[in-house]
Amino acid sequence: LTITGLAEDAAKMYPASLREAELSVQVQKDVWHIETTAGQTVTDLERQALKGMERSERLLRQIEKGTTPDNAARLDEWLKADDAAERLVDLSAEVRRLRGHLCDALELVDWRSGEIRSREINEWLLNEVLKELRTFDHPRVCKLVSYLEDQQDEMLTFLDWLEIQLTPWQRHLAQWLPDETQQAFFQSSVARAWRLNRAVANGHTTFRSQAEFASALMSELLSDDPIAIQLAEELLNILEGVVRTSCAAEAINSILR
Repeated sequence: LTITGLAEDAAKMYPASLREAELSVQVQKDVWHIETTAGQTVTDLERQALKGMERSERLLRQIEKGTTPDNAARLDEWLKADDAAERLVDLSAEVRRLRGHLCDALELVDWRSGEIRSREINEWLLNEVLKELRTFDHPRVCKLVSYLEDQQDEMLTFLDWLEIQLTPWQRHLAQWLPDETQQAFFQSSVARAWRLNRAVANGHTTFRSQAEFASALMSELLSDDPIAIQLAEELLNILEGVVRTSCAAEAINSILR
Protein backbone atom coordinates (compact mmCIF):
# COMPACT_ATOMS: atom_id res chain seq x y z
CA LEU A 1 0.00 0.00 0.00
CA THR A 2 1.30 3.44 -0.95
CA ILE A 3 -0.27 6.55 0.54
CA THR A 4 -0.25 9.20 -2.19
CA GLY A 5 -2.25 11.90 -0.43
CA LEU A 6 -4.30 12.78 2.63
CA ALA A 7 -7.35 14.87 3.45
CA GLU A 8 -7.58 16.62 6.81
CA ASP A 9 -9.50 19.41 8.50
CA ALA A 10 -6.58 21.65 9.61
CA ALA A 11 -6.34 20.26 13.14
CA LYS A 12 -2.87 20.97 14.54
CA MET A 13 -2.00 17.32 15.16
CA TYR A 14 -2.13 16.37 11.46
CA PRO A 15 1.12 18.02 10.28
CA ALA A 16 2.82 16.62 13.39
CA SER A 17 1.50 13.14 12.63
CA LEU A 18 2.84 13.36 9.08
CA ARG A 19 6.30 14.20 10.40
CA GLU A 20 6.07 11.38 12.94
CA ALA A 21 5.10 8.91 10.19
CA GLU A 22 7.89 10.28 7.98
CA LEU A 23 5.41 10.90 5.19
CA SER A 24 5.86 13.52 2.52
CA VAL A 25 2.61 13.55 0.55
CA GLN A 26 0.12 16.04 -0.81
CA VAL A 27 -2.57 17.18 1.62
CA GLN A 28 -6.07 18.48 0.93
CA LYS A 29 -7.70 20.71 3.53
CA ASP A 30 -11.35 19.89 4.14
CA VAL A 31 -13.32 22.48 2.13
CA TRP A 32 -16.41 22.02 4.33
CA HIS A 33 -14.53 23.34 7.35
CA ILE A 34 -13.16 26.28 5.37
CA GLU A 35 -16.58 27.29 4.06
CA THR A 36 -18.18 26.83 7.48
CA THR A 37 -15.53 28.94 9.22
CA ALA A 38 -16.03 31.74 6.70
CA GLY A 39 -19.80 31.45 7.15
CA GLN A 40 -19.43 31.72 10.92
CA THR A 41 -17.44 34.92 10.43
CA VAL A 42 -20.34 36.39 8.45
CA THR A 43 -22.80 35.34 11.18
CA ASP A 44 -20.63 36.90 13.90
CA LEU A 45 -20.39 40.19 12.01
CA GLU A 46 -24.15 40.27 11.39
CA ARG A 47 -24.80 39.70 15.09
CA GLN A 48 -22.46 42.56 15.97
CA ALA A 49 -24.22 44.77 13.44
CA LEU A 50 -27.61 43.85 14.92
CA LYS A 51 -26.45 44.68 18.43
CA GLY A 52 -25.05 47.98 17.16
CA MET A 53 -28.37 48.83 15.52
CA GLU A 54 -30.29 47.97 18.70
CA ARG A 55 -28.02 50.25 20.74
CA SER A 56 -28.43 53.05 18.21
CA GLU A 57 -32.23 52.76 18.31
CA ARG A 58 -32.23 52.68 22.11
CA LEU A 59 -30.18 55.88 22.30
CA LEU A 60 -32.43 57.56 19.74
CA ARG A 61 -35.57 56.70 21.74
CA GLN A 62 -33.99 58.19 24.86
CA ILE A 63 -33.24 61.43 22.99
CA GLU A 64 -36.77 61.62 21.55
CA LYS A 65 -38.30 61.14 25.00
CA GLY A 66 -36.04 63.82 26.47
CA THR A 67 -35.18 61.64 29.45
CA THR A 68 -31.46 62.44 29.40
CA PRO A 69 -29.94 65.45 31.15
CA ASP A 70 -27.60 66.31 28.27
CA ASN A 71 -29.24 65.83 24.91
CA ALA A 72 -26.28 67.27 22.99
CA ALA A 73 -23.90 64.69 24.44
CA ARG A 74 -26.46 61.96 23.88
CA LEU A 75 -26.95 63.09 20.29
CA ASP A 76 -23.22 62.83 19.66
CA GLU A 77 -23.19 59.37 21.25
CA TRP A 78 -26.11 58.27 19.08
CA LEU A 79 -24.45 59.57 15.89
CA LYS A 80 -21.29 57.60 16.67
CA ALA A 81 -23.30 54.47 17.52
CA ASP A 82 -25.38 54.77 14.37
CA ASP A 83 -22.28 55.25 12.22
CA ALA A 84 -20.58 52.23 13.81
CA ALA A 85 -23.67 50.08 13.22
CA GLU A 86 -23.89 51.13 9.57
CA ARG A 87 -20.22 50.27 9.05
CA LEU A 88 -20.81 46.81 10.53
CA VAL A 89 -23.83 46.28 8.28
CA ASP A 90 -21.77 47.20 5.21
CA LEU A 91 -18.83 45.07 6.38
CA SER A 92 -20.96 41.98 7.01
CA ALA A 93 -22.52 42.34 3.54
CA GLU A 94 -19.08 42.60 1.91
CA VAL A 95 -17.72 39.58 3.81
CA ARG A 96 -20.86 37.59 2.88
CA ARG A 97 -20.23 38.44 -0.79
CA LEU A 98 -16.57 37.39 -0.50
CA ARG A 99 -17.55 34.20 1.28
CA GLY A 100 -19.60 33.33 -1.79
CA HIS A 101 -16.55 33.88 -4.00
CA LEU A 102 -14.45 31.78 -1.60
CA CYS A 103 -16.90 28.88 -1.97
CA ASP A 104 -16.71 29.37 -5.74
CA ALA A 105 -12.90 29.14 -5.55
CA LEU A 106 -13.29 25.71 -3.90
CA GLU A 107 -15.65 24.38 -6.58
CA LEU A 108 -14.84 21.35 -8.69
CA VAL A 109 -17.37 22.05 -11.44
CA ASP A 110 -19.11 25.34 -12.22
CA TRP A 111 -22.82 24.53 -11.99
CA ARG A 112 -23.66 27.36 -14.41
CA SER A 113 -21.44 26.37 -17.33
CA GLY A 114 -20.25 22.86 -16.52
CA GLU A 115 -16.64 24.06 -16.64
CA ILE A 116 -14.29 21.72 -14.80
CA ARG A 117 -12.12 24.04 -12.79
CA SER A 118 -8.34 24.27 -13.05
CA ARG A 119 -5.97 25.20 -10.25
CA GLU A 120 -4.95 28.33 -12.14
CA ILE A 121 -8.53 29.70 -12.22
CA ASN A 122 -9.43 28.75 -8.65
CA GLU A 123 -6.10 29.97 -7.29
CA TRP A 124 -6.59 33.36 -8.97
CA LEU A 125 -10.09 33.67 -7.47
CA LEU A 126 -8.85 32.62 -4.01
CA ASN A 127 -6.06 35.22 -4.14
CA GLU A 128 -8.55 37.92 -5.15
CA VAL A 129 -10.80 37.03 -2.21
CA LEU A 130 -7.87 37.22 0.22
CA LYS A 131 -6.72 40.50 -1.29
CA GLU A 132 -10.11 42.09 -0.63
CA LEU A 133 -10.45 40.60 2.85
CA ARG A 134 -7.08 42.06 3.83
CA THR A 135 -8.43 45.57 3.23
CA PHE A 136 -10.71 45.25 6.30
CA ASP A 137 -9.17 45.91 9.71
CA HIS A 138 -11.93 44.36 11.81
CA PRO A 139 -10.45 41.77 14.26
CA ARG A 140 -12.93 39.08 13.22
CA VAL A 141 -12.04 39.48 9.54
CA CYS A 142 -8.32 39.55 10.33
CA LYS A 143 -8.74 36.25 12.18
CA LEU A 144 -10.44 34.73 9.13
CA VAL A 145 -7.67 35.98 6.83
CA SER A 146 -5.03 34.42 9.07
CA TYR A 147 -6.96 31.13 9.10
CA LEU A 148 -7.25 31.07 5.30
CA GLU A 149 -3.62 32.03 4.73
CA ASP A 150 -2.45 29.18 6.97
CA GLN A 151 -4.28 26.68 4.74
CA GLN A 152 -4.04 28.38 1.37
CA ASP A 153 -1.28 26.17 -0.04
CA GLU A 154 -3.32 23.01 0.57
CA MET A 155 -6.83 24.15 -0.25
CA LEU A 156 -6.73 23.25 -3.94
CA THR A 157 -4.77 19.99 -3.94
CA PHE A 158 -7.92 18.23 -5.17
CA LEU A 159 -7.49 19.98 -8.52
CA ASP A 160 -3.99 18.52 -8.89
CA TRP A 161 -5.39 15.05 -8.21
CA LEU A 162 -8.21 15.70 -10.68
CA GLU A 163 -5.81 16.70 -13.45
CA ILE A 164 -3.90 13.42 -13.11
CA GLN A 165 -7.07 11.47 -13.88
CA LEU A 166 -8.67 13.92 -16.27
CA THR A 167 -5.76 14.19 -18.74
CA PRO A 168 -5.84 10.55 -19.99
CA TRP A 169 -9.65 10.70 -20.15
CA GLN A 170 -9.45 13.80 -22.34
CA ARG A 171 -7.06 11.96 -24.67
CA HIS A 172 -9.62 9.16 -25.05
CA LEU A 173 -12.31 11.76 -25.71
CA ALA A 174 -10.17 13.37 -28.43
CA GLN A 175 -9.77 10.02 -30.18
CA TRP A 176 -13.56 9.67 -30.36
CA LEU A 177 -14.33 13.37 -31.00
CA PRO A 178 -11.55 15.07 -33.00
CA ASP A 179 -13.33 18.45 -33.00
CA GLU A 180 -12.22 20.52 -29.97
CA THR A 181 -15.51 22.42 -29.72
CA GLN A 182 -17.46 19.17 -29.56
CA GLN A 183 -15.02 17.82 -26.96
CA ALA A 184 -15.55 20.86 -24.74
CA PHE A 185 -19.34 20.64 -25.13
CA PHE A 186 -19.42 16.93 -24.28
CA GLN A 187 -17.21 17.39 -21.22
CA SER A 188 -19.10 20.40 -19.87
CA SER A 189 -22.50 18.78 -20.47
CA VAL A 190 -21.60 15.64 -18.52
CA ALA A 191 -19.85 17.61 -15.78
CA ARG A 192 -22.77 20.03 -15.38
CA ALA A 193 -25.24 17.15 -15.08
CA TRP A 194 -23.04 15.64 -12.37
CA ARG A 195 -22.70 18.92 -10.48
CA LEU A 196 -26.42 19.76 -10.51
CA ASN A 197 -27.48 16.25 -9.51
CA ARG A 198 -24.98 16.36 -6.65
CA ALA A 199 -26.53 19.63 -5.52
CA VAL A 200 -30.00 18.08 -5.52
CA ALA A 201 -28.72 15.00 -3.66
CA ASN A 202 -27.26 17.32 -1.01
CA GLY A 203 -30.63 18.94 -0.42
CA HIS A 204 -30.52 21.96 -2.76
CA THR A 205 -33.88 21.25 -4.34
CA THR A 206 -33.99 24.61 -6.17
CA PHE A 207 -31.61 23.02 -8.68
CA ARG A 208 -33.98 20.15 -9.44
CA SER A 209 -35.39 21.49 -12.74
CA GLN A 210 -31.93 22.47 -13.98
CA ALA A 211 -30.57 19.06 -12.98
CA GLU A 212 -33.35 17.33 -14.92
CA PHE A 213 -32.65 19.45 -18.01
CA ALA A 214 -28.88 18.81 -17.77
CA SER A 215 -29.45 15.08 -17.36
CA ALA A 216 -31.78 15.03 -20.37
CA LEU A 217 -29.18 16.87 -22.46
CA MET A 218 -26.50 14.39 -21.41
CA SER A 219 -28.74 11.46 -22.33
CA GLU A 220 -29.38 13.00 -25.74
CA LEU A 221 -25.65 13.40 -26.32
CA LEU A 222 -25.02 9.76 -25.49
CA SER A 223 -27.83 8.53 -27.80
CA ASP A 224 -27.11 4.82 -27.16
CA ASP A 225 -23.53 5.20 -28.44
CA PRO A 226 -21.50 2.69 -26.39
CA ILE A 227 -18.30 4.77 -26.64
CA ALA A 228 -20.09 7.95 -25.57
CA ILE A 229 -21.74 6.11 -22.67
CA GLN A 230 -18.39 4.69 -21.55
CA LEU A 231 -16.72 8.11 -21.72
CA ALA A 232 -19.55 9.71 -19.75
CA GLU A 233 -19.42 7.01 -17.07
CA GLU A 234 -15.66 7.39 -16.79
CA LEU A 235 -15.93 11.16 -16.33
CA LEU A 236 -18.72 10.79 -13.76
CA ASN A 237 -16.57 8.33 -11.81
CA ILE A 238 -13.57 10.68 -11.97
CA LEU A 239 -15.58 13.61 -10.62
CA GLU A 240 -17.26 11.47 -7.96
CA GLY A 241 -13.89 10.18 -6.78
CA VAL A 242 -12.27 13.57 -6.14
CA VAL A 243 -11.49 13.94 -2.43
CA ARG A 244 -12.22 17.35 -0.89
CA THR A 245 -13.35 16.40 2.63
CA SER A 246 -11.78 14.44 5.47
CA CYS A 247 -14.81 12.99 7.25
CA ALA A 248 -15.25 9.23 6.87
CA ALA A 249 -19.02 9.53 7.34
CA GLU A 250 -19.22 12.09 4.53
CA ALA A 251 -17.21 9.80 2.25
CA ILE A 252 -19.45 6.80 2.98
CA ASN A 253 -22.59 8.87 2.45
CA SER A 254 -21.20 10.04 -0.87
CA ILE A 255 -20.58 6.46 -2.02
CA LEU A 256 -24.07 5.37 -0.91
CA ARG A 257 -25.69 8.24 -2.84
